[in-house]
Amino acid sequence: MRRFHWQFAVRTLSLCGLLFWSVGCNTMHGWSSNKAGMRAYKDGNYAVAKGNFQQALYDQPENADVAHNLGAALKKTGDAAGAEKAYRHALYIDPAHQPAHHSLAMLMAEQGRTQEAKDLLQQWADVEPYLPESHVELAWIQRETGDMVGAESSLKNALKIAPNHDVATAQLGDLYRAT
Repeated sequence: MRRFHWQFAVRTLSLCGLLFWSVGCNTMHGWSSNKAGMRAYKDGNYAVAKGNFQQALYDQPENADVAHNLGAALKKTGDAAGAEKAYRHALYIDPAHQPAHHSLAMLMAEQGRTQEAKDLLQQWADVEPYLPESHVELAWIQRETGDMVGAESSLKNALKIAPNHDVATAQLGDLYRAT
């Protein structure tokens, strides 16, 4: 009887170790694929970067940074619809992911969907008003569309939340200098 329990324990530990090792490998492989994609993107090889980011997202499906990186590579390869889908996936994973909000709004604005970009960023600021980044991004689109008063108000809201926020401070200074 003791022998059965010992064999069962060894089999159980072996399966647990195999499961832990395989999960760890996917995470590690996703990390290395993302890094390789970042290198390829930096070198201007967007098709290779796209493939690496796709592999990384396959290995780490809950990583918003990887989904955003994939969107950036898709945009560079001319696949705007795919980029939008990847940015939206990053926001699904992490609704507060600032780079995905910015990239999606920028993509929309470049496509002439400025009101949709404004609505996206206004909704983020309304849903997560405690995040200074939501107000900074809203100020960006407001400034891009000529709403300097709105941009100033949004940047001041960001600074109420985080008085030493570098980006909000710099953007507000730049706004004052420009007006």
